[in-house]
Order: sequence, then structure tokens, then C-alpha cells
Amino acid sequence: MKTRIRGGPAAKFIYYIIKTKYPIEQSELINITLLSRRTVQSAIDELVEQGLIMNETSSADARKKVYCPA
Repeated sequence: MKTRIRGGPAAKFIYYIIKTKYPIEQSELINITLLSRRTVQSAIDELVEQGLIMNETSSADARKKVYCPA
């Protein structure tokens, strides 16, 4: 079954990266994709709203969130 992702190319790209390299922090997503922080955050917000990804608190640093597929 193929997951239907609503949104632009950035959201689809971010979802692919999260799906293949989870758990991953936002800063890592920015470094891998070379997208702006704002673009990455918008894509993450879209994906969370669609229920495709979820965030958890990082075990290494409680101030950071890590993202993984739902």
C-alpha cells in the first residue's frame, strides 16, 4: 500500500528522508536536504497534521525533538 502524501515536493522529500533515516532531528534534516529551516519546519508541520510522522523527545537532549514515521 502506497502512502498518499499531500503537500509540495519539500514535504514529500522530508517524508522520504524521515522514513529512511529515522529517528532524525530537524537540524539533521536541514543538513541533509539543504532546505531552509522554515521550509523543513513547514513540511514537518504538514506531515504531523496528516498523521504520517510523529515527534518524540530526543534521548540525548531533552530540548530537541526527533521525528519518525507514524
